[in-house]
Amino acid sequence: MSHKNYYITGLTALVVSAAIAFAPSSSAALTAYSQDFEEMTPLQGWPPNDLSDDGWKIFGLAWDADPYLGPANVVYGYGPYPAANGEPGSIQSVATREGGADQGKVVLAKYSDYNNIDQLTYYISASTFQTQTIAAGDLGLWRFTYDARIGNLEADSSAYAYILTLDSTIGFGKVFVHNDSTNLPDTWGTYSLDLLIDSTMVGDILQFGFSATSTNYNGSAVFYDNLSFFKVFNLVTIDIKPDSQINNVNPGSKGVIAVSVLTSEDFDALQVDVDTVQFGPAGTAKAHSQAHVKDVDYDGDMDLLFHFRTQETGIQCGDTEATLTGNTWGGIQISGTDSVNTVGCK
Repeated sequence: MSHKNYYITGLTALVVSAAIAFAPSSSAALTAYSQDFEEMTPLQGWPPNDLSDDGWKIFGLAWDADPYLGPANVVYGYGPYPAANGEPGSIQSVATREGGADQGKVVLAKYSDYNNIDQLTYYISASTFQTQTIAAGDLGLWRFTYDARIGNLEADSSAYAYILTLDSTIGFGKVFVHNDSTNLPDTWGTYSLDLLIDSTMVGDILQFGFSATSTNYNGSAVFYDNLSFFKVFNLVTIDIKPDSQINNVNPGSKGVIAVSVLTSEDFDALQVDVDTVQFGPAGTAKAHSQAHVKDVDYDGDMDLLFHFRTQETGIQCGDTEATLTGNTWGGIQISGTDSVNTVGCK
Protein backbone atom coordinates (compact mmCIF):
# COMPACT_ATOMS: atom_id res chain seq x y z
CA MET A 1 0.00 0.00 0.00
CA SER A 2 1.44 3.42 -0.95
CA HIS A 3 1.67 6.42 1.37
CA LYS A 4 -1.30 7.87 -0.54
CA ASN A 5 -3.53 5.10 0.80
CA TYR A 6 -2.44 5.54 4.40
CA TYR A 7 -2.87 9.28 4.23
CA ILE A 8 -6.36 9.13 2.78
CA THR A 9 -7.42 6.58 5.40
CA GLY A 10 -6.38 8.93 8.16
CA LEU A 11 -7.69 12.00 6.42
CA THR A 12 -11.07 10.36 5.98
CA ALA A 13 -11.21 9.59 9.70
CA LEU A 14 -10.71 13.19 10.73
CA VAL A 15 -11.25 15.51 7.80
CA VAL A 16 -14.92 14.60 7.43
CA SER A 17 -15.64 16.11 10.82
CA ALA A 18 -13.32 19.01 10.04
CA ALA A 19 -15.02 19.67 6.74
CA ILE A 20 -18.50 19.49 8.25
CA ALA A 21 -17.55 21.97 10.93
CA PHE A 22 -16.29 24.52 8.42
CA ALA A 23 -18.35 23.67 5.33
CA PRO A 24 -20.14 26.49 3.50
CA SER A 25 -23.85 26.21 2.87
CA SER A 26 -24.86 23.33 0.60
CA SER A 27 -26.14 25.79 -1.97
CA ALA A 28 -22.71 27.40 -2.33
CA ALA A 29 -20.60 26.87 -5.42
CA LEU A 30 -16.87 26.58 -5.94
CA THR A 31 -15.17 29.91 -6.44
CA ALA A 32 -11.80 30.69 -7.93
CA TYR A 33 -9.10 31.53 -5.39
CA SER A 34 -5.67 33.10 -5.64
CA GLN A 35 -3.13 34.22 -3.05
CA ASP A 36 0.45 35.49 -3.22
CA PHE A 37 0.64 36.43 0.52
CA GLU A 38 2.25 39.79 -0.30
CA GLU A 39 -0.34 41.74 1.71
CA MET A 40 -0.02 39.51 4.79
CA THR A 41 1.99 40.32 7.92
CA PRO A 42 4.35 37.63 9.26
CA LEU A 43 4.22 36.11 12.75
CA GLN A 44 0.86 37.38 13.98
CA GLY A 45 0.33 34.33 16.17
CA TRP A 46 -3.09 33.05 17.20
CA PRO A 47 -6.23 33.92 15.20
CA PRO A 48 -7.55 36.29 14.20
CA ASN A 49 -4.73 36.94 11.77
CA ASP A 50 -4.25 37.39 8.03
CA LEU A 51 -4.30 33.64 7.32
CA SER A 52 -7.43 32.86 9.34
CA ASP A 53 -9.15 35.94 7.91
CA ASP A 54 -8.42 34.54 4.45
CA GLY A 55 -10.22 31.30 5.34
CA TRP A 56 -7.25 29.04 6.10
CA LYS A 57 -7.91 26.24 8.59
CA ILE A 58 -5.83 23.49 10.18
CA PHE A 59 -6.14 20.01 11.64
CA GLY A 60 -3.72 17.45 12.97
CA LEU A 61 -3.26 13.69 13.09
CA ALA A 62 -1.02 11.52 15.24
CA TRP A 63 0.21 8.27 13.65
CA ASP A 64 1.76 5.22 15.29
CA ALA A 65 4.30 4.88 12.45
CA ASP A 66 5.53 6.83 9.44
CA PRO A 67 2.49 7.23 7.12
CA TYR A 68 4.78 8.13 4.23
CA LEU A 69 6.19 4.62 4.26
CA GLY A 70 3.28 2.73 5.86
CA PRO A 71 1.71 0.76 7.32
CA ALA A 72 0.48 3.31 9.87
CA ASN A 73 -2.62 3.84 11.99
CA VAL A 74 -4.21 7.04 13.23
CA VAL A 75 -3.88 7.32 17.02
CA TYR A 76 -5.95 10.50 17.35
CA GLY A 77 -6.89 13.67 15.53
CA TYR A 78 -7.46 17.26 16.63
CA GLY A 79 -9.07 20.32 15.14
CA PRO A 80 -10.25 21.82 12.97
CA TYR A 81 -9.16 25.31 14.03
CA PRO A 82 -8.65 28.62 12.26
CA ALA A 83 -5.04 28.85 11.12
CA ALA A 84 -2.40 30.49 13.29
CA ASN A 85 0.28 32.64 11.68
CA GLY A 86 3.59 31.72 13.28
CA GLU A 87 4.27 31.26 16.98
CA PRO A 88 2.48 30.57 19.18
CA GLY A 89 0.19 27.83 17.89
CA SER A 90 1.96 27.57 14.56
CA ILE A 91 1.52 24.86 11.95
CA GLN A 92 2.27 27.40 9.27
CA SER A 93 3.37 31.00 9.01
CA VAL A 94 3.77 33.83 6.56
CA ALA A 95 7.50 34.16 5.96
CA THR A 96 9.85 36.69 4.38
CA ARG A 97 13.24 36.38 2.64
CA GLU A 98 12.41 32.91 1.24
CA GLY A 99 11.02 33.81 -2.18
CA GLY A 100 12.63 34.07 -5.58
CA ALA A 101 12.16 36.62 -8.33
CA ASP A 102 8.63 35.41 -9.09
CA GLN A 103 7.55 34.97 -5.47
CA GLY A 104 8.09 38.44 -4.10
CA LYS A 105 8.86 39.24 -0.47
CA VAL A 106 6.28 37.05 1.31
CA VAL A 107 5.53 33.31 1.03
CA LEU A 108 3.79 30.61 3.06
CA ALA A 109 5.98 28.39 5.25
CA LYS A 110 4.24 25.06 5.94
CA TYR A 111 5.49 22.61 8.57
CA SER A 112 4.32 20.09 11.14
CA ASP A 113 2.91 20.85 14.60
CA TYR A 114 5.82 21.43 16.96
CA ASN A 115 3.52 22.42 19.80
CA ASN A 116 2.37 18.81 20.02
CA ILE A 117 4.49 17.11 22.70
CA ASP A 118 3.66 13.74 21.14
CA GLN A 119 6.34 14.51 18.54
CA LEU A 120 8.53 12.41 20.86
CA THR A 121 6.21 9.41 20.54
CA TYR A 122 4.27 9.60 17.26
CA TYR A 123 4.45 10.99 13.75
CA ILE A 124 2.45 14.23 13.69
CA SER A 125 0.74 15.37 10.48
CA ALA A 126 -0.54 18.92 10.26
CA SER A 127 -2.65 20.14 7.33
CA THR A 128 -3.45 23.69 6.28
CA PHE A 129 -6.36 24.02 3.88
CA GLN A 130 -9.22 25.93 2.26
CA THR A 131 -12.74 24.45 2.19
CA GLN A 132 -15.56 24.87 -0.33
CA THR A 133 -18.71 22.96 -1.34
CA ILE A 134 -19.32 21.54 -4.82
CA ALA A 135 -22.53 22.63 -6.57
CA ALA A 136 -24.19 21.43 -9.77
CA GLY A 137 -22.73 24.29 -11.78
CA ASP A 138 -19.17 23.28 -10.90
CA LEU A 139 -18.95 20.23 -13.17
CA GLY A 140 -15.72 20.29 -15.11
CA LEU A 141 -11.97 20.33 -14.60
CA TRP A 142 -10.58 22.39 -11.70
CA ARG A 143 -6.88 23.07 -11.21
CA PHE A 144 -4.80 23.96 -8.15
CA THR A 145 -1.46 25.54 -9.06
CA TYR A 146 1.28 26.74 -6.75
CA ASP A 147 4.98 27.53 -6.54
CA ALA A 148 7.05 25.49 -4.09
CA ARG A 149 10.55 24.72 -2.88
CA ILE A 150 11.97 22.59 -0.09
CA GLY A 151 12.76 24.15 3.28
CA ASN A 152 14.45 22.42 6.22
CA LEU A 153 12.70 19.08 5.70
CA GLU A 154 14.77 16.41 7.46
CA ALA A 155 14.82 12.62 7.81
CA ASP A 156 11.54 10.98 8.85
CA SER A 157 9.59 14.04 7.66
CA SER A 158 7.35 14.29 4.62
CA ALA A 159 5.05 16.77 2.92
CA TYR A 160 2.53 17.05 0.10
CA ALA A 161 0.01 19.33 -1.60
CA TYR A 162 -3.48 17.96 -2.13
CA ILE A 163 -7.08 18.25 -3.26
CA LEU A 164 -9.59 16.18 -1.31
CA THR A 165 -13.33 15.62 -1.72
CA LEU A 166 -15.56 14.27 1.02
CA ASP A 167 -19.14 13.04 1.18
CA SER A 168 -20.15 14.51 4.54
CA THR A 169 -23.50 12.67 4.57
CA ILE A 170 -21.87 9.26 4.92
CA GLY A 171 -18.50 10.23 6.35
CA PHE A 172 -16.43 9.01 3.42
CA GLY A 173 -13.53 10.50 1.50
CA LYS A 174 -14.14 10.14 -2.22
CA VAL A 175 -11.17 11.54 -4.10
CA PHE A 176 -7.64 12.35 -2.96
CA VAL A 177 -5.12 13.74 -5.45
CA HIS A 178 -1.73 14.94 -4.30
CA ASN A 179 1.78 15.97 -5.24
CA ASP A 180 4.61 14.74 -3.05
CA SER A 181 6.62 17.70 -1.74
CA THR A 182 9.09 15.60 0.26
CA ASN A 183 11.79 15.58 -2.40
CA LEU A 184 11.38 19.02 -3.94
CA PRO A 185 14.55 20.86 -5.00
CA ASP A 186 15.72 23.93 -3.10
CA THR A 187 14.90 26.08 -6.13
CA TRP A 188 11.41 27.35 -6.84
CA GLY A 189 9.18 25.54 -9.33
CA THR A 190 5.55 25.64 -10.38
CA TYR A 191 3.30 22.61 -9.83
CA SER A 192 -0.34 21.75 -10.35
CA LEU A 193 -3.08 19.31 -9.39
CA ASP A 194 -6.21 18.61 -11.47
CA LEU A 195 -9.60 17.39 -10.28
CA LEU A 196 -12.38 16.42 -12.70
CA ILE A 197 -15.71 17.06 -10.98
CA ASP A 198 -18.71 15.10 -12.20
CA SER A 199 -22.34 14.86 -11.14
CA THR A 200 -21.59 12.26 -8.44
CA MET A 201 -19.65 14.91 -6.48
CA VAL A 202 -22.41 17.53 -6.24
CA GLY A 203 -22.91 18.43 -2.57
CA ASP A 204 -19.50 17.06 -1.57
CA ILE A 205 -16.99 19.10 0.38
CA LEU A 206 -13.75 20.05 -1.41
CA GLN A 207 -10.49 20.97 0.27
CA PHE A 208 -7.18 22.07 -1.18
CA GLY A 209 -4.01 22.81 0.71
CA PHE A 210 -0.83 21.39 2.16
CA SER A 211 0.27 18.87 4.78
CA ALA A 212 3.54 18.20 6.63
CA THR A 213 4.51 15.27 8.87
CA SER A 214 7.38 14.96 11.33
CA THR A 215 8.49 13.09 14.44
CA ASN A 216 10.96 13.92 17.19
CA TYR A 217 10.73 17.61 16.22
CA ASN A 218 12.64 17.05 12.97
CA GLY A 219 12.47 19.83 10.41
CA SER A 220 9.57 19.60 7.93
CA ALA A 221 9.23 22.99 6.26
CA VAL A 222 8.24 23.51 2.65
CA PHE A 223 7.65 26.96 1.17
CA TYR A 224 4.63 27.71 -1.07
CA ASP A 225 3.51 30.78 -2.98
CA ASN A 226 1.41 32.08 -5.90
CA LEU A 227 -1.53 29.79 -5.20
CA SER A 228 -4.38 29.60 -7.70
CA PHE A 229 -7.51 27.45 -7.75
CA PHE A 230 -9.66 27.83 -10.86
CA LYS A 231 -11.91 26.12 -13.36
CA VAL A 232 -10.21 24.94 -16.54
CA PHE A 233 -13.32 23.83 -18.43
CA ASN A 234 -17.03 23.10 -18.04
CA LEU A 235 -18.41 19.62 -18.51
CA VAL A 236 -21.45 19.97 -20.78
CA THR A 237 -24.04 17.52 -22.03
CA ILE A 238 -23.91 16.75 -25.74
CA ASP A 239 -26.11 14.48 -27.83
CA ILE A 240 -24.59 12.91 -30.94
CA LYS A 241 -27.28 12.23 -33.56
CA PRO A 242 -30.12 13.54 -31.34
CA ASP A 243 -32.75 11.61 -33.30
CA SER A 244 -31.02 8.28 -32.67
CA GLN A 245 -30.57 6.21 -29.53
CA ILE A 246 -27.66 4.14 -30.88
CA ASN A 247 -25.58 6.89 -32.55
CA ASN A 248 -24.42 4.79 -35.50
CA VAL A 249 -21.53 6.42 -37.34
CA ASN A 250 -20.02 5.17 -40.59
CA PRO A 251 -16.49 6.61 -40.63
CA GLY A 252 -16.41 6.43 -44.43
CA SER A 253 -19.66 8.33 -44.90
CA LYS A 254 -19.58 11.45 -47.06
CA GLY A 255 -22.41 12.93 -45.02
CA VAL A 256 -22.49 14.90 -41.76
CA ILE A 257 -22.99 14.07 -38.09
CA ALA A 258 -25.45 16.13 -36.07
CA VAL A 259 -24.28 17.01 -32.55
CA SER A 260 -26.21 19.11 -30.06
CA VAL A 261 -25.01 21.01 -26.99
CA LEU A 262 -27.87 20.87 -24.52
CA THR A 263 -28.96 23.60 -22.13
CA SER A 264 -29.40 22.42 -18.55
CA GLU A 265 -30.33 23.95 -15.24
CA ASP A 266 -26.70 24.95 -14.75
CA PHE A 267 -25.48 25.64 -18.27
CA ASP A 268 -26.89 27.81 -21.06
CA ALA A 269 -25.83 26.39 -24.42
CA LEU A 270 -26.31 29.80 -26.01
CA GLN A 271 -23.25 31.00 -24.07
CA VAL A 272 -21.05 28.88 -26.38
CA ASP A 273 -18.96 30.76 -28.91
CA VAL A 274 -19.92 28.63 -31.92
CA ASP A 275 -16.79 29.58 -33.88
CA THR A 276 -14.59 27.87 -31.27
CA VAL A 277 -16.39 24.51 -31.34
CA GLN A 278 -14.51 21.41 -32.53
CA PHE A 279 -15.61 17.80 -32.68
CA GLY A 280 -14.07 14.34 -32.86
CA PRO A 281 -10.48 13.11 -32.53
CA ALA A 282 -9.42 15.38 -35.40
CA GLY A 283 -11.05 18.44 -33.85
CA THR A 284 -12.93 19.41 -37.00
CA ALA A 285 -14.88 22.66 -37.17
CA LYS A 286 -18.59 22.87 -37.94
CA ALA A 287 -19.66 22.18 -41.50
CA HIS A 288 -22.05 25.14 -41.68
CA SER A 289 -21.29 28.78 -41.01
CA GLN A 290 -23.74 28.91 -38.12
CA ALA A 291 -25.08 26.58 -35.46
CA HIS A 292 -28.83 26.04 -35.27
CA VAL A 293 -30.69 27.30 -32.21
CA LYS A 294 -33.55 24.97 -31.37
CA ASP A 295 -35.08 22.94 -28.56
CA VAL A 296 -33.37 19.68 -29.45
CA ASP A 297 -34.51 17.67 -26.43
CA TYR A 298 -38.00 19.23 -26.21
CA ASP A 299 -37.60 20.42 -22.63
CA GLY A 300 -38.62 24.01 -23.25
CA ASP A 301 -35.21 25.68 -23.53
CA MET A 302 -32.97 26.47 -26.45
CA ASP A 303 -30.03 24.23 -27.39
CA LEU A 304 -27.35 24.41 -30.09
CA LEU A 305 -27.24 21.98 -33.00
CA PHE A 306 -24.06 21.56 -35.07
CA HIS A 307 -23.21 19.49 -38.12
CA PHE A 308 -19.74 18.08 -38.82
CA ARG A 309 -18.46 16.33 -41.94
CA THR A 310 -18.06 12.71 -40.92
CA GLN A 311 -14.79 12.00 -42.68
CA GLU A 312 -13.22 15.12 -41.15
CA THR A 313 -14.03 14.17 -37.55
CA GLY A 314 -11.30 11.54 -37.29
CA ILE A 315 -13.69 8.94 -35.90
CA GLN A 316 -12.28 5.50 -36.70
CA CYS A 317 -13.76 2.01 -36.76
CA GLY A 318 -13.94 0.69 -33.22
CA ASP A 319 -14.28 4.09 -31.54
CA THR A 320 -16.93 4.09 -28.81
CA GLU A 321 -17.19 7.80 -27.99
CA ALA A 322 -16.50 11.23 -29.39
CA THR A 323 -15.93 14.59 -27.71
CA LEU A 324 -16.94 18.16 -28.52
CA THR A 325 -14.87 21.07 -27.21
CA GLY A 326 -15.03 24.84 -27.41
CA ASN A 327 -15.22 28.02 -25.38
CA THR A 328 -17.98 30.13 -23.90
CA TRP A 329 -18.22 33.79 -24.77
CA GLY A 330 -16.58 34.38 -21.40
CA GLY A 331 -13.52 32.34 -22.39
CA ILE A 332 -14.23 29.24 -20.27
CA GLN A 333 -13.49 25.99 -22.07
CA ILE A 334 -16.25 23.40 -22.49
CA SER A 335 -16.05 19.67 -23.09
CA GLY A 336 -18.75 17.08 -23.63
CA THR A 337 -18.63 13.42 -24.64
CA ASP A 338 -21.24 11.00 -25.97
CA SER A 339 -21.16 7.41 -27.22
CA VAL A 340 -20.86 6.32 -30.86
CA ASN A 341 -21.30 2.96 -32.56
CA THR A 342 -19.19 2.64 -35.68
CA VAL A 343 -20.72 0.75 -38.60
CA GLY A 344 -19.71 -0.05 -42.18
CA CYS A 345 -16.33 -1.33 -41.01
CA LYS A 346 -14.58 -4.42 -42.37
